[in-house]
Amino acid sequence: MEDYVSNHRSPAEADDAYAPTARDIWHRVQREAVPRSHQRAPEHLSLWVPQTSFQMQVHGFAPFTANPCSLILLHPRFRFDRQVLQDAWLKVDEVHLPLSLLDRCGMQMQGMSQSLLPWMYLDAEAYINLRRSLALPSPLKETALERWAAMVLQLARVEWRKRPLPRQAIIETGTHPNRFALAQSVAARLDQVEARCGGLDELAERFGVSAFHLLRVFRRVIGTTPHQYYLQLRLRRALLQIDLGRERIVDIALAAGFSSHGHFSTAFRKAFGCSPLEFQRGQQRLAGELR
Repeated sequence: MEDYVSNHRSPAEADDAYAPTARDIWHRVQREAVPRSHQRAPEHLSLWVPQTSFQMQVHGFAPFTANPCSLILLHPRFRFDRQVLQDAWLKVDEVHLPLSLLDRCGMQMQGMSQSLLPWMYLDAEAYINLRRSLALPSPLKETALERWAAMVLQLARVEWRKRPLPRQAIIETGTHPNRFALAQSVAARLDQVEARCGGLDELAERFGVSAFHLLRVFRRVIGTTPHQYYLQLRLRRALLQIDLGRERIVDIALAAGFSSHGHFSTAFRKAFGCSPLEFQRGQQRLAGELR
């Protein structure tokens, strides 16, 4: 696991030989000779657990807003650009997994043209379980995370079969973006630390749609309501700060926008099944056991 600043090449820097579109991104890595002037791409999948919010533009896929509520699987030959929304750095927990996972999940998709990245929305229970998986010692961690990656792939396959989209589908039609683009734009707005969630009507007016339409689209694409999404973002950012152990819990609560420690503790327990203090002590105990 790494907490790092991404060093992936931007689209302007990447060579076309290593920039397949959505049509062939799930091919098995080709075995043709690589020119000596180029280095072969790493032969592993990357499972990303974002700690900060950022927008990704992967070549051939729809723009995507990544944040602590999402789990993303990237192929080694993806090329992309990104814009950080929350912080000065792109902070990601990254785990490398074998490419053979694609074979085991039946994901050799030659000739398909898909527009959605393999990803999944993490509800509160899934998120806390994922953080525990990241803390496991090897090889238990790798085994657990391969299962998470397999779930992401299975969800992607179900979504692609249910609503296959051509590569050019994610565009703005007239003055109104399509459903996926609308949901991602709303999510990007909520991901901005300085943004206030406001009410559903306020969000709908900002994006020029009805409140009913925004709620239905957001829930269908993201998996929850805008209000719950915003709350979960605040709680997960607070959880990461508690895990670091550098600030008092009450200060973390106020910085996350909660009116009091009690309000924060109640929301935290409802989301994660334990109080902030219980979580902190559990993480400290786990760290001691792994030494």
